[in-house]
Amino acid sequence: MSQATDLIHFFHKRFTDATGIRWGIRLKQSNQLIGTCGFNSWSPAMKNGVIGYDLHPKFWRQGLAFEAVQAIMKAAFLGELACGAIHRIQADTVPGNSASEALLEKLGFKLEGIRRESGYWKGQFHDLKCFGLLATEYSMN
Repeated sequence: MSQATDLIHFFHKRFTDATGIRWGIRLKQSNQLIGTCGFNSWSPAMKNGVIGYDLHPKFWRQGLAFEAVQAIMKAAFLGELACGAIHRIQADTVPGNSASEALLEKLGFKLEGIRRESGYWKGQFHDLKCFGLLATEYSMN
């Protein structure tokens, strides 16, 4: 419970500081909260942002994360967010998360490499696979 509260405070601070934004993913039929997605951080000056998303496992492989991430990508590239138009979106995955990698590739992201030990959680460092998408590569289809 304390981890969830800390995460909510973290996302709220990002929003109030205008350094990122996170939305809840809800089912249209029931309004049930099933995950989140958004920009963990963004830089209006550099015109880039780092996206993140999570979804309850019960709802994996149903196209819901794809729909959510696609919507925020479109808003970012069209300049509809508080940060203005974004030129580059980055997403990181933990090596071995093939479902997340496939999602990003389906959205047009390109694997750019491994950022060695660039993540830190649960008391240890983790490698992250870095994916990127440029506005010039983006297709709104």
